[in-house]
Formats: sequence, structure tokens, C-alpha cells
Amino acid sequence: MGFATFAKQHKQYDLIILCHDVDRGINLNGKAASQILDLVADQLEKKGFSCLRVASLGSSLTGEKAYKEPISLKSIKRKIKLRLLIRSLIKGKKLKRKYKQRVVAKKLYEELLLKTKAKAVLAISPEPILCQIGYDKKIAIIEACHGFGLPPNCPVTGAKARSRISERSEPAFYISFDTMTYKTRSEGDLGKKTKSLIAQRPLINEELFRQSYGFKEIVHSDGKRGLITMQWGYDGEAAFLRGIIPDGVMHPALLEIIQKKKNITWLIRFHPMQTRRKEKWRKIATFIKDNLYSKGLTVIDVSFLPLDFVLSKADFHITMMSGAVYESASSGVRSIALCPTIHPGGINEEFFTDLEKEGMLQKCKLDASLIGLKIDELPSPTGDNRLSASDAPEMVEVVSKILLGRDGG
Repeated sequence: MGFATFAKQHKQYDLIILCHDVDRGINLNGKAASQILDLVADQLEKKGFSCLRVASLGSSLTGEKAYKEPISLKSIKRKIKLRLLIRSLIKGKKLKRKYKQRVVAKKLYEELLLKTKAKAVLAISPEPILCQIGYDKKIAIIEACHGFGLPPNCPVTGAKARSRISERSEPAFYISFDTMTYKTRSEGDLGKKTKSLIAQRPLINEELFRQSYGFKEIVHSDGKRGLITMQWGYDGEAAFLRGIIPDGVMHPALLEIIQKKKNITWLIRFHPMQTRRKEKWRKIATFIKDNLYSKGLTVIDVSFLPLDFVLSKADFHITMMSGAVYESASSGVRSIALCPTIHPGGINEEFFTDLEKEGMLQKCKLDASLIGLKIDELPSPTGDNRLSASDAPEMVEVVSKILLGRDGG
């Protein structure tokens, strides 16, 4: 359903669930979904709150393509752009691209909030302009943390980084799902109106993803299982990562060790930025077919399964430098991190030093023999939950309190 059709219904909602394609990392009932946003929306609806699922700007997973059919904003975006064009032609002025994008986003969100009369918006990485509108109109913008185990020196959400951001451009509430991220956010809240909260991340009923690709294979697999979490950014998207992985998909050293260790069941999980972008996925699918499936290896694509479920089946974890190492640690699964930027002298050399000290992560050079030795030396999973937010309230309770005006704490 498009925005124009929705607007004619004149419905009011307690909460807008705003989600981008890249945050729909799993499949539920065969549809693209967000483990955090869609699950908490389901739970809130059972409590009697009305939720409107909206696909954020730039998304293509709308309507029947995604779980619970989120509405598209494309039609209203076109109308606003047309109005701007007509106005600029009348005035004889050509609008700059960045200015036009900002105005379009502002008008769009203002109209969305006006038509829905929503009390709050729940999103992952909400745009600053949306936070500003919420701040001015006293509508609570709630941000659910995208990552896990974000350290104090995090370049995005650390106190130093946030000191340069106006409080109008930040959400009213920020929900973390682990103790480290909560501490990092809380330290940056000083002097600001943003309130950091901690909650348990929604857990998925297994029935909802039993039909997802990879579920049967992973359940019926046996022997040692190694999880590899892939990352985007190495295929030219991030300048500081350019050239590290020649083909932009998987480093030859990692590929070599996968092909050598045929006694291991390899669970490969690609990032939503790779799986939800057709041009990227075509390249990856070709790579998998040519280098993994055709080599007689036991490889299971677990990209659309919940990460916590996959970790419950894994014996160890390998990544370039994904924040999934913290989720892995919270499940007691040790990690091996390979990106050159996290080694001494690298731009990210401080990454994961806490996990190194606690024995939950080892940094390793991109050398097949060294990676192989690390794998052989890794102890079995510990069952440790060092970052667990198990004592925190459930996310649905935190959001419910915000909607009821109790500040979520």
C-alpha cells in the first residue's frame, strides 16, 4: 500500500515503525523482516497499541515483499519533489541537490506524522531531520541500536563523536541491548535530553523462521561448525577498506582455509547490505557457486536466519571486523578477526581489545596457515554471557512505557 492510499483511511496510530531494507536482515514467514522492529511491533499490537509499519526512504522492500506489508513513501515523495520543482520554476531558481533532499525529507516526515498523529517513531538509525522534527513537535523518536557491544571510542555513538552533534538531531530515547553499548551511550548523554535505556533484544519464536533458507540444513548438520560473518565495505564502498579483499567478497586466505578444512560445516552469513542489494547479491551468488558449492564442501548460507539462533549452533566465529564478535562473545563463542585495520598501527587498532583480554577474540593476519592454527587451538564455546542484558526489561515493556508517557525507565 502506498502513502496516498493509506492517507485516505484517516487512521491514527500510537507508533510508526520505520525500517530500511538493510535492517530487514532475516526472513519471517518467508518475508524480509527486522528482528528488532517487526518483533517488538507484533508484541506491542498484542498489548493493544496500534503500529504502522513504514519502509523508510530508499527502500524497495514494501508491501507484499516484506513482513506485515510496510507502506511505501515513494508516492508522497514524488508529489513533494514535484511541488518543489514547480516552486523553483516559478521563482526562476535552481535548487541545490542537498537542499532539495533535506526539504523533501522534512516535508515527507511532517506529513507522515500529521496524517498518523503518532505519539512516537521507532527506528534504527533515524535521520537527523526526523529527530529534529520530533524534538520540535514533542513526538518521541526512539532509536533501537543497530550494533552490539559498541565501545566508548566508537566513531559513531561514542561520547566524543556525539559531542559534535546537536541534541535536536538526536533521538529522544536510545535503546541498547547490551551493557557495554548502554554504558557508552549513557556517558554521551551528559548535558543532553536524550535518554539511554537498556532492554532485552526480542527473541524470535522458532516457528516464524522454520521455513527460512538454511534452517533445516543447520539443524541436521553435525560435527564442528564454523560461522563466518561477511561484511560490506570491502567492495569499494569504504575508502579505508579498498584493496584489502581483491574481489570484494572473500579474501583468498580465508577461502583457502575453508576449502582445506572439509571436516568443518561452514555457516556463512552475509550482511543485509549484500543480500538486499540485487547487484551485490548476484556477484556473491556467483562467488558461492564457483568457489564453495562446486568444491564438495559443506557450506550453509545462514544469511536470513537470526544471528542468535545461528550462534547457538556454532563452535567458533570468523570475521573481518564485524561487531557480531560481541554477540558471539555473549553466546560464549570465540572469534577470530582478520582485517588488517585492527592490527597495531591500523586505523581501527583499538577495536576488540576488551574481547582479546578476556580471551573471547584473537586477531590474526590474513594468512591461511595462521588462520588454520587459530581454528585448531580454539576451545569449545563457554556458555558465557558477559554482555548480557538478561536483567533488563523486555524491549516491548520499555517502548510501552514511552508510549504511555512514563519515559521507558
